[in-house]
Amino acid sequence: MQSAKPLRLSPLPTVARSQSTNLNAERVALNRKVNGLAVYPRRIEHPALWSSAPTSPGPSRTRDRAVRRLVHSSAQHQGAPGFLILHGSLLPAGWESFLAGLGVALVVIEDLVLPGARPDACAQVFGRQPPPPDVHFLLLNPRDAQGAVLDEMDCFERWAGCHGNLHWAWGESRADCLAALRKTWRTVQHRRAGHPAALPRTMLGADWLGVKETLNLRQVVRRKTLFRHYGIDHPRSSEDLENLLRRRSGAPFAVAVSSGSAALNCAIAALGAQPGDEVIVPAFSWFSCYNAILHFGLTPVFAEIDATLNLDPADFARRITPRTKAVIVVHYQGGPARLGDILRTARRHGLRVIEDCAQALGSRYEGQPLGTLGDIGILSFQANKIISSGEGGALLCQDQVLFERAVRYHDLGIIRPVFLKQTQGTALTAPFPGNQYRMSEITATVALVQLTRLPWLIRRCRRHTQRLRALLGRACPRLGFRPTGDAAGDSQITLFIDWGERARAAAATAMLLADGIQVGPSSGMTNLLEADYVRSRSCIHGVKTPDWPPAPPAPADFPATQEWLQRYTPLAMGPRFIDTDVDRIGASVIQAYRKVSW
Repeated sequence: MQSAKPLRLSPLPTVARSQSTNLNAERVALNRKVNGLAVYPRRIEHPALWSSAPTSPGPSRTRDRAVRRLVHSSAQHQGAPGFLILHGSLLPAGWESFLAGLGVALVVIEDLVLPGARPDACAQVFGRQPPPPDVHFLLLNPRDAQGAVLDEMDCFERWAGCHGNLHWAWGESRADCLAALRKTWRTVQHRRAGHPAALPRTMLGADWLGVKETLNLRQVVRRKTLFRHYGIDHPRSSEDLENLLRRRSGAPFAVAVSSGSAALNCAIAALGAQPGDEVIVPAFSWFSCYNAILHFGLTPVFAEIDATLNLDPADFARRITPRTKAVIVVHYQGGPARLGDILRTARRHGLRVIEDCAQALGSRYEGQPLGTLGDIGILSFQANKIISSGEGGALLCQDQVLFERAVRYHDLGIIRPVFLKQTQGTALTAPFPGNQYRMSEITATVALVQLTRLPWLIRRCRRHTQRLRALLGRACPRLGFRPTGDAAGDSQITLFIDWGERARAAAATAMLLADGIQVGPSSGMTNLLEADYVRSRSCIHGVKTPDWPPAPPAPADFPATQEWLQRYTPLAMGPRFIDTDVDRIGASVIQAYRKVSW
């Protein structure tokens, strides 16, 4: 099973085929010990295994009987197959009993045509009964009624959200098919041996990179235009991404850039701050926030976080000095900060507000998308963000001058015509030296598809978080949960459990890890006061930042940040989870709750 030998196909005995003149069948040898059976219409050329015929004939009792006879005849002559490959047009009606009698572990369905978004799409395969719990299903290139190959997320929404024994594969060669068969067979054997299924990954958007992104990338490559501003053909993906972000957020201006960190640098550049000016940033944030401040000769001023794990509005107000120019508000793991209090304080002191929404795309505050309440909002599409194009980011701006400065800084100090469309053809700022933080068409076309997935991803995460929270609320009355500035606007991509004290949280977290539960958010931040180059106040080549005090801030100087970071256990809610996965996590938390000392 470990070798990658070619898939071997051999015709069945004539007696098996002669009973079904409109069908063909062949033995499929996955390896020496594992054999399966492939059944397909005569019109389909096999052993391609991925045919080019998306059409599916209507129900046929004659065909159903023929399929059953063919499979049973094969089992009698050569033993029961380990897996069964059926073309999507050959699924017999009421086949649950048929499968139970056959005893196969895996059913592979190739070129299945699912009828649009009808709620009974599953019934086409499973009838009105749930599938046998000990039989796994692998879909190879499922299609919609128009013949387009369905995306994995579409299949998951219709099937795996309810049934945990569905697998899915898409590809264009027999090598792809063989790889999918081998991978799925290993999973099936693992489950049938009694080993618990590993919890699905929690990489959010990156888990759903698939058919739609692939098809978009092909179009970009065919156009031979990978640079966003010109090429052999007309580039459009980056501009389309910016326009979609503007429509969905309501922000008047948007610019796509090469990363979330690039977005932060462009945001700081847009402020017009002078060396020595101060920017307040939560002590618990990310290196990019701190680095962007230093790159412009500004002074970072750390502030405490509160129970939301975001900037504490009261401590923010205490840190303001005559030199303060702006504040960076980080919305950690989709949970809005207490933005109303922060904005009121900032406006009273004439400060600019940068919303770091790298982990909060799609979240809202009082009904308005995060990133549009402050002066500038920055987004990230990095690998473990809620949507992913590998790298990439964007800025949302409310003010034309800030927008123009960000655009100039991201592209050598100039404003190209595509951005003048957003400003109605006028520019209010003069050129200045900038960097090259442009987004490529390759990145943009992936981000475009991922952005269309965002509402579904958030809906799935919220559903799982609410289910787990309700379960724990009933069984663990002393547990607390992280509050946010707006519970209704929280995307709930991670549930933070408050154990009340550090020792209890540490003990419970260790129990969860020992039980195979993944502990941690979907993407991280850090206590910057513990970072080496923050402690040493070093810039490039060891040069010290001139405006910092001789003794830099230490973790002990920010006790609230230390306390809150050690009281929570974060549990990321993956959109791939199904109810049984959430219940398994809940059972582990309940077990830990009963063991820790209260």
